[in-house]
Amino acid sequence: MIDPILKMGTDSLSNITRCIHIGLLCVQENVSDRPTMSLVVLMFNSPSLSLPVPSKPAFFSFDPEYSSSTKSIRSKQRSSHSSLNDVSISEIVPR
Repeated sequence: MIDPILKMGTDSLSNITRCIHIGLLCVQENVSDRPTMSLVVLMFNSPSLSLPVPSKPAFFSFDPEYSSSTKSIRSKQRSSHSSLNDVSISEIVPR
C-alpha cells in the first residue's frame, strides 16, 4: 500500500505509519472524538507525543474483488443498483 520510494530512509516507515494514524484519528465516526487542527499540528510536530487509539472510521469500504481499479468498482455499482430515471443513483467511491 505504501510506495517503495517513500519507504527509503531510517525513520520514513514510522513517519508514514504516524501520518496514517493521525489521519484515522481525523475520520473517526464520532465528530467529538476527532482532534482539532491545532492538535493535529501538534501531533505532526511532536513525534514523542503519544497518540490515542482511533475508533471506528466514519466510512470504510473495501471489496477485494473490485479493488484493482475505480472503473471496475463504478461499473459494478451501476449494474447492481437500479433507478427509475438514471439520475438518482449515488456512487459511493472513496477518494
